[in-house]
Amino acid sequence: MVQEHASRLKLETLVWSHPQQVDIVFGLDWSPLVGGIPAKLGRRRARSLQATHFLVSGSLAAVVGCGIIKKTHVANHGAQADRFKTLHSAAAIFALAHLEGVVANVSFISKKGYWLVATNAGLVLAQTDCWYACLEDVDAALSVLKARFPNIQILKSTTLDEDNLPDWLSRSFSSKSVLQKLSDKRNITLRALCLSLVVGGIAWTLLGTTSEPVKHVPEENGNVLWQQAYDAFAAMHPVHHPEQLLTVMHAWHQAPLAPGGWKLKQIVCEPSQMDWHCAARYQRVKRLALSEHLDAAKPAGWGAEFIDLE
Repeated sequence: MVQEHASRLKLETLVWSHPQQVDIVFGLDWSPLVGGIPAKLGRRRARSLQATHFLVSGSLAAVVGCGIIKKTHVANHGAQADRFKTLHSAAAIFALAHLEGVVANVSFISKKGYWLVATNAGLVLAQTDCWYACLEDVDAALSVLKARFPNIQILKSTTLDEDNLPDWLSRSFSSKSVLQKLSDKRNITLRALCLSLVVGGIAWTLLGTTSEPVKHVPEENGNVLWQQAYDAFAAMHPVHHPEQLLTVMHAWHQAPLAPGGWKLKQIVCEPSQMDWHCAARYQRVKRLALSEHLDAAKPAGWGAEFIDLE
C-alpha cells in the first residue's frame, strides 16, 4: 500500500541528453510500495502526485519514482526524434549498478546544486534522488542515512556534467530504468466518448431509416421489486422484524446476574414460528442460597423450574 501524503510533486527534475540518444532524468520522488500489485500501486501513487512519468522498480520489495517532465525539459533533437525518445532514471541506473548493500553517492551538478542518491539492495531509498544547496545540508541528510544504515558506503563526491559521466552512468542502459508516461484518464474518456458518438451517428444514418421502431419498456421501480421479493419470501418463511429482536434483547437485560447466591451461566433464545422462547440457567454459588431467593428475583413474565434432587 502506499501512503498518499502529498497532492502534487514538489521536487524539480533535471533532464540530460545522453550520447546514446536517450535522456537521463534526475530528481524523482521515490516511495516504497507495500502490499498489492506494485505496478498498480505505483500508477496510483503517480496519479495522486499528479506526475507525468513514473517508474516501478523491484518485485517483492518495490519502490516507485514519480516526476513531472515537461516538453521543455527534453532536449530538442527534432519533433520526430522527441516523439520516440526514451527517458531513463539516473537513480534507477545507479541502483542497478549497486545491487548489494547500502550505497550513497553525492555529485555536484552545475546550476542545480548537490545531487544525493542512495540505494539499498538495488532499490532507491526514499528522500534521496534530490537536490541540496550546500554541503552542510548534504551532511545532515547523510547523517540520517547513517543512523538508519550504519554500514552505508558513501562514494566520493564528484562533479557531473554531460561531458564528464561516471562509469555507472556510461554503461549500456536497461529497460528496468525506463520511465513510463502516465496517461490522462480524462483524455482517454473524452476520446472514447467522441468515438462512441461518431460510431453512433454512422449507425443511425445507415440503419435508422430501415430499422423497426424500438418498443418502449417501462422502467420498474426498485422499491416495488424489492417489496415483491420480500413478500414472496415472507409467505414461505417466518420473518422476524427488528422490533421483535429488540424485545428479545430487552428480555436478556431483565435477567438478574447474581440473585441471592445464584450466578447466571447461560441464556438461550430460540424462535418458534413468530414467537421467541428464552431460558436462563443459574448455578448455586453460595451454600445458603435457596430456591426461594431465585424465584423471588425472577423478572415479571418469567417462570422458575428447579431440578429435583432425585
